Amino acid sequence: MEKIQELVESQKFQEAIEGLTDMLENELPSARLETLEVLNRILSLSTKRQDLQIAILRLAKFENTGRYCDLILNLARLYIDLGQLSAAKQELEKLRSFNNNYVRCILQGFDRMFNQKREEVQKEDQWEQFQLLEKEEKDLDYFSQDGLCSYLIPAAWFQKWRLYVKNEDPIVIEDPIMGLDVTKLRQLLNLNEDSINEETEVIPGPIDSSRLIQIKWNLLPDPTQSKQYLNYVLRNDLREGVDFVHVSAKVFKFFEKIYGAFAVKRLIVKQDEQDRILVDLIPRVVEIIILENQLEESSLSVNGFEQVQELTRKIRVIKGIGNEIKWWKFKDLQSQMDWMSMIQKGTFIKSIKGKDLDLKIKIDDLNLTTQDILICEIKQGKSWQLTAEINSLQQKEQNVSELYAKFGISNIPRCLSDSRRGMTGLQNLGNTCFMNAALQCLSNTYEFTEYMVYNHFAQHLNPNNVLGTKGFLAASYAELMKSMWFSNYSSVSAIDLKKVIGKFAPQFYGYGQQDSHEFLSYLLDGLHEDLNRVLNKPIVTDIEITNESDQQASEKFWINYTLRNQSKIQELMVGQYKSTLVCPICSRISKTFDPFMSLSLPIPSFSSFSSSLYFIYDDSETMPAKISLQLSSDMTGLDILKQLENLLSISHKRMNMLLIKEHQIQERVPYEKGAKWISEHIGILFVQEVEQNIQNMKQNQMNVDFYYVSKATKIYEVDKILSFPRQVVIDRNSTAQQLYGQIYYKFRIHLTLAVKELTAQEFPLKDQFLSLPRPKNLEESIQEFAILIQNQLQPFTLRFKDLSDKSKKEIQFSDDAISNISGSNLSIEVIISEYLTKTVQILKLQRCKEFTTNDTKSQVRKGEYDLDDCLKAFTKEEILGKGDEWYCNRCKKHVQASKKMEIYKAPQILIIHLKRFKTNRISNLGNFYFSNGTQKISSMVQFPHELNLNNFVLSKQAGDNLNYIYDLYGVDNHYGGLGGGHYTAYAFNSVLNKWIDYNDSNARTTSSNVVSESAYLLFYRRRDSEKCQMFK
Repeated sequence: MEKIQELVESQKFQEAIEGLTDMLENELPSARLETLEVLNRILSLSTKRQDLQIAILRLAKFENTGRYCDLILNLARLYIDLGQLSAAKQELEKLRSFNNNYVRCILQGFDRMFNQKREEVQKEDQWEQFQLLEKEEKDLDYFSQDGLCSYLIPAAWFQKWRLYVKNEDPIVIEDPIMGLDVTKLRQLLNLNEDSINEETEVIPGPIDSSRLIQIKWNLLPDPTQSKQYLNYVLRNDLREGVDFVHVSAKVFKFFEKIYGAFAVKRLIVKQDEQDRILVDLIPRVVEIIILENQLEESSLSVNGFEQVQELTRKIRVIKGIGNEIKWWKFKDLQSQMDWMSMIQKGTFIKSIKGKDLDLKIKIDDLNLTTQDILICEIKQGKSWQLTAEINSLQQKEQNVSELYAKFGISNIPRCLSDSRRGMTGLQNLGNTCFMNAALQCLSNTYEFTEYMVYNHFAQHLNPNNVLGTKGFLAASYAELMKSMWFSNYSSVSAIDLKKVIGKFAPQFYGYGQQDSHEFLSYLLDGLHEDLNRVLNKPIVTDIEITNESDQQASEKFWINYTLRNQSKIQELMVGQYKSTLVCPICSRISKTFDPFMSLSLPIPSFSSFSSSLYFIYDDSETMPAKISLQLSSDMTGLDILKQLENLLSISHKRMNMLLIKEHQIQERVPYEKGAKWISEHIGILFVQEVEQNIQNMKQNQMNVDFYYVSKATKIYEVDKILSFPRQVVIDRNSTAQQLYGQIYYKFRIHLTLAVKELTAQEFPLKDQFLSLPRPKNLEESIQEFAILIQNQLQPFTLRFKDLSDKSKKEIQFSDDAISNISGSNLSIEVIISEYLTKTVQILKLQRCKEFTTNDTKSQVRKGEYDLDDCLKAFTKEEILGKGDEWYCNRCKKHVQASKKMEIYKAPQILIIHLKRFKTNRISNLGNFYFSNGTQKISSMVQFPHELNLNNFVLSKQAGDNLNYIYDLYGVDNHYGGLGGGHYTAYAFNSVLNKWIDYNDSNARTTSSNVVSESAYLLFYRRRDSEKCQMFK
C-alpha cells in the first residue's frame, strides 16, 4: 500500500488504480477499508463516476473505527448529491451503534438537516431575496462585526445554486481523471461499461456542510449550546473560496428554510492586540489526558483566544462534575515522551517535568504544537496526584517573555558538545509544514544564518521602518536559528516566529495550510525591511529609458532600488529582471529592470486540457467530425495538426486551422501560434482539409473561403449565412466555370440530400439526378452544373463577398477569368437558389458526427523536463492576453503587446520557484468570490546539482566577469494534490557536510539523490561564495 500511496501523491492515478484493482480482487469479498479509502480518494477527484464510487463504498464491512465511519459518511454524501435522501439516511443508520460522542454529534447535524421543514420559493424570487440580503449584509459590514457568526457553505453547492437560480450553463472545470481506464475495476464490481456523463440536473439539494469537517475520534463534544459550533473540526486541506464560502446568518437561514442544511459556523472575532477582525476558522484542537480514577486520552476544541479556564469549564460540563481541575504542560517534547513511555509500561510517575498552568493564560500563548499533550488532573479527595519536578520553569519562561517584550536578543550561544548543528526538526504547529520546509532551506543558507546567530544583525535593526515588523521578525528568526544550530534538542518549535508573522501578515494567522513559496516571499521581504540599513527612504522618480544601453538602463534602475533598499537579504538574494514590451501597432519598445528575490519559472507543459474542434474533410461526402483532443499549453498549431495527422492519416500540409464565430472567420491560425493563444481567442476551432494549406501553397495558387448564403426576401432583411465556411484551393488563372465546378463538387452532397426530399414537381429531374454517379473530376462537375442551368435548376449563384462595388459582386457562369483576385485569400458567397431555401434545413449544411479516439492519454504530451526547459519557457516571448493589456503612451490606448522576460543580474543565492500551481478563473456572486478550481502540475523537472546560468544572464554580454555556476543546497518539496498536501525539505548542511532530510520534527541524513517530481522550491549558491564559518 505504501507504493500505491506514493503513486497517488505523485498523481499517477492510472498506475494506482491498476494496483488497487489487483489488491481488491485478492481481498474480496472482505475488502480492506484502506483499499476502499484510497480508491474513493482517487475517484472523488471527479463527479462523473459516482456509480463506481458508490459500488466501492458499499463494500465496506462494519468496523468500530474512524476509517469505517468516514467511508459511510462519504457514501451518504454521494446519495445526497444524487438526491437519494432515503438511501443516505439508510447508510447513516449504520453509524447509530457507534459508542462515540463525536459520531453522535455528526449524526445529530444530519438529523436536523433531514427533519427541517422546507418552504417552496420560486428560483426567480430566491435570487431577488438573496440580493436584498446581500445588500443588507454589505450595509451592515457584517464580516467586520465582532461576535457575529459566519456560516460555511460548500463552494460546489453555492455554485450549483447560482447556476440554478440564474439559468447559467455549468462552468467546465478540468477533470484530472477524465482519461482514467477503470474497465477492469468495473468488471470486478459487475458494473456496466464505463460511461462519463455530464451533469444534467442542477437543482441543488440540502446544504451538506458535513463534507467540510473531519472525524476527530477522541474529541469530547461540548453540550453547551453557545459552544456547539466548536464541535465540528474543519478538514486540514480546506481552501477558503475554493472548498467553501462564508455567508451571514440571515443568508444561511434563508437557504436553510428552502433546502435544509447541516450547519457549520465559526465566530467573527476582534483581536485587540492586532487590531483586526477575522473569522476564527480553525479553533485549536487540544490533545489531553484526563487523570481521574484512570487515564483517558481525549481532545477538546477551543478558540485560541480563550483562556485555559475554558478547558476547565468544558470538562466540568462534559463530565457533569464540579471538582477542582489542574492543567499540566510538559517542559518539552522529550519530557512528555518519557512520562508517556512509563505510563504505557504500567508505571505511574507522580513527578512531572513541567508546570501547572495559570487558568488566565490564553490557549494561543501556550505555544502548543500538534504533538503536545496537556494533562487534565481532576482532584479526587483532598490532595493532588501530580507534582512539578521543576518549579523554576514558570519564572524562567516569564523572564524570556519579558525579554521579548522589551525587544531583547539572547547572547551568542555556546556550542555544546552535543549541539545538533542544524540537524534539528521543526515541530508541526498544525498544518505548518509549509513553513517548516521553507525555514529549513533558509536555515542552511549559512551566509545569512551566520549573520543572524552571531548577532551581527542587531546593529542593523530598523524598528522604525513602517514596511517591516518593527524588528520583531528578525529577532524571533535569530532566536529560532540559534536553537536550531546550537541546542541539543532533536526538534524545536517555531511558534514565536509564527506569532510575529501572524500578527503582521493576516494571511498566515491561524493554522491552515498555506503555500510555502508565498510564506518564504513574505519572510524574506519582512526580514529585508527589518534589517534595511536605509533609515529614511528617499522618494525616487520613475525612470524613462531613451537611448541608453541595457547596461546603462540596468544600472539606473539598480541605483534607484538601492537608494531605498540595502540589507543582507538584498546583498545575498536580490537579482534583476529585464522586461521588454513591444506595441503591436506603433512598435514602441518599453524596457524595465525590476528586482526579484525568487525566480518563478513556468513548467513547459503548464497544463493539459480537453479541447474540441470540427474537422471538415476535403471529400464533402464524408461527414464533418467533432473531435476531442487532449492538448498541452506548450503545443503549437503545428503540433495540433500533427496530432490530427496521426489520428486521421491525413497530411498536416493539407489542413488549414481557423477560429470561427457566427459562421465568420475570426482568425487564421498559423503554425507558430500556441494552444494557449488559440484557447484565449474568440471562436470555435475548425480544421479544413484542402489540396494544399495556406502555409504550403504555391505562388500560382489561391485559397477560397466560400459561405452558403440565403438571400433576403424582404427589403428590410439582410442576407443570412447558413453555415460555417468551406475552403477550396484554385489556380490564380482559373475561370468562373472552374470556380463554380469546384464549389459545386463540394455542394453536390447537400443537393442530393435535398432532392430526395423534394417532389418531382419541385425538381423535375429528380429520378435522373439521383441515378447519376457522382462527378469524377472538375470537368464532369462543370458539365453537370451546366445541365442544371439549362433546366432552370441552377442550385446557387456565386458572388464576391465584402466588396464595396455591389454591381460587380455576382460571378457569371462563364469561361471568363475571375476578376478581383488579389492576395492569397478570396471570399465567395454561395447564394442558394430559392427553390432550395424554402426548406433550407433539408440541405443539412450543419450535419456533424462525433469522432471517438481510442486513447486520449496517448495524445497528451508526456515526458520529463529539465531546468533549462523551464528557463527557456520563462524567457519565451508571449502576447499579453485579453484583460491583461499594456497601455502604450504613444498610441494612447491599451494593447496586447508582446512581452519578454529575461534575467539581467543573478544573485549570490538564487531561489527558484517552479510554478506547479495554477488557479482557474475566479467567479463571483455579488460579494462572494470563489475559485473554479486549482490545478497542480506534477511533471518531473530534472534539476542539476551544478547549474550553469551563464547563457541566461544578460549582464555577461555587457562584460560581467562573474561566473554564474551554482551549487544546489536546498529543495522544498510539495507532495500530494491540490487539497493542501504535505511539505518536506532536503538541505545540504555545510557544517556536517551532509544532505539532511527534514520532515517536520524529524531530521535524518540522506543521500545526495534529492531530485524528484515533488520539488517546488530550489535553493542554489553561486560557487564563488565564501565557505561556511559557523563553529570554526
